[in-house]
Amino acid sequence: MITALFDNDLLASAVYGPTNVRMNETTYWDIRITNTGLNPQSGYDVKLFSYKSGGELGSVHISDILNPGQTGLYEILWAPSEVQNTCLYGVVVTQNDDYLVNNSAPSHFLRIEEVMSSWKSWT
Repeated sequence: MITALFDNDLLASAVYGPTNVRMNETTYWDIRITNTGLNPQSGYDVKLFSYKSGGELGSVHISDILNPGQTGLYEILWAPSEVQNTCLYGVVVTQNDDYLVNNSAPSHFLRIEEVMSSWKSWT
């Protein structure tokens, strides 16, 4: 088995959040980032994307140091604005990453449902 270690390598490994939300409901999404490189890392961005829209849903800039072998969970808030089924994924973006293949986390399925009104007409 051959193992390669890079000087600078951040790995986006997971997106955590609910599987069902209502439209316009603010939700919390955690993205797990691990420093698999040999050097401490800081000054990188963690972003949340939707496969359906292709757009960025939110991001956070990380200035704290993530040491080699250390993992961080980074929270992004987002409120969906349309009813749909989609998959969300996380991305870590840094200027000096030596191995870009592992910068996208596997997708997380999400169903966005209509907001149900509690008021009903009796006509």
